[in-house]
Amino acid sequence: MSSSTLPIAAAAFGGTVSFLGTLAFLLIHQPSDSHEIIPPKTPPVITWSLHTQEIDDVVVELRQRQEAMTKREKQFAEMSSRVSAEREELKQLAAQIRKAQEEFDKAISRVKEDESTNLKRLAKMYSTMEPATAATIFKQLDEATMVKILLFMKDSETSPVLAAMAVQGEAEAKRAAAVSERLRVTQRSSEPPKK
Repeated sequence: MSSSTLPIAAAAFGGTVSFLGTLAFLLIHQPSDSHEIIPPKTPPVITWSLHTQEIDDVVVELRQRQEAMTKREKQFAEMSSRVSAEREELKQLAAQIRKAQEEFDKAISRVKEDESTNLKRLAKMYSTMEPATAATIFKQLDEATMVKILLFMKDSETSPVLAAMAVQGEAEAKRAAAVSERLRVTQRSSEPPKK
């Protein structure tokens, strides 16, 4: 070997020895099956927590509102049911009132017919009396009743009775004048049938 190749061979030999030494070391110190292989550590996962007091307060408020709305809906349903029941009751009551009104109107009509019949009979009876006697009886009657009776008498029968009342004193003369005025107003508005 030449002197120029010696340093290259020495370097190659040193490199080979170094390689074999490292290889032997690694083979000797190779981990056995009994040793646990620890995986490399992974970086921790950062999670964002959206759980805050404000969110809790909002959730509580929303639940309270939902409960209040449910309660109001229940109250509204109950109220609606009561209103429907009361409406039905009012309809029945209105029907009963209409029926009672019809019966009342029929009764009033009967009373008016009966009163009319009675007033005609009284008018006929007073027209056959002496005017002074009829005036004495009329003195005991109220003006409204007297007017009703006189309406069913003929004018020729009414005037002597009023004249007889006028001669019974100043109070009866004023009463006869008041009755005459009521007869005038009443006859003008509803002319009764004369006999």
